Amino acid sequence: MPVRDALNKLVEKGLVRVNPRRGYFVVELTEKRVIEICDLRKLLETFALKTSIFNIEKNELRELLRETKRANDIYLSREDRTLFDNTDKRLHWLIVERCGNEYLKKMFGEIFDIIEIVRHLQHRIYSALQEHMDLIKALLKGDLVLSLQLLEYHLDQVKKSTTEAIKRLSKMYGS
Repeated sequence: MPVRDALNKLVEKGLVRVNPRRGYFVVELTEKRVIEICDLRKLLETFALKTSIFNIEKNELRELLRETKRANDIYLSREDRTLFDNTDKRLHWLIVERCGNEYLKKMFGEIFDIIEIVRHLQHRIYSALQEHMDLIKALLKGDLVLSLQLLEYHLDQVKKSTTEAIKRLSKMYGS
């Protein structure tokens, strides 16, 4: 794929803006934008969970729980977040993919690149891993009410820590 095509895809996703005859520029990730993305993410994921909880195989959840526990052990021993990033992505996509709503999946996919950036702005990995394990356990029990409460709490914490990170970065770089 030529560079121009790749840049145009980033423009479509709102990560880059084009200024004719001047070039392409990275879009600033503002606090307002992060809040809007986090709010949309919460809306989509909690809606998806209401259906996907009945469509996710228990074996998949047990395997994801094992991987999440392993990610926790690795993070505690050497602060390597690689497996956390993988299990985080798997958990949230599992919820969305199993909802059966193609439009919701498409919309989530549209904002996912920004979600990936947001994930790296917050550094509450240990807490997020604990929240993931609690959520997976609730999903394994088939407890929709508890699963929704845990997912909402987790996404609220992500939003809070990410907006705090954006504020710190804005102060540091004066934007």
